Amino acid sequence: IPFRSLNPAIFASRSARISAISYPPVSAADLQGKYNEDVYNPKDGELVKRADHLAAFVEAYAGIRNGSTSQDLQYARVKIGTQEQQAQYAGLNFGEIYSDFD
Repeated sequence: IPFRSLNPAIFASRSARISAISYPPVSAADLQGKYNEDVYNPKDGELVKRADHLAAFVEAYAGIRNGSTSQDLQYARVKIGTQEQQAQYAGLNFGEIYSDFD
């Protein structure tokens, strides 16, 4: 599915179902500190989101480097790279990671 043609309603309905069975949100500091034990089975959604964006960016970057002329890949690389340029989370400067691909 091309990056820009994803239907946000699909994610909204899935998100609503997940939130109905999820625990209340906790701060990143609490997740990485107080709840960072196997007994809590912690999931850092923000970090998963950042990793997912990085994976999509690298996939687009690799496709372009390997000769693909897809406009969707070009669009995804620029859009994700721009969105994540200033991102910092969990001690990681994602902007620096993205700049390595320029």
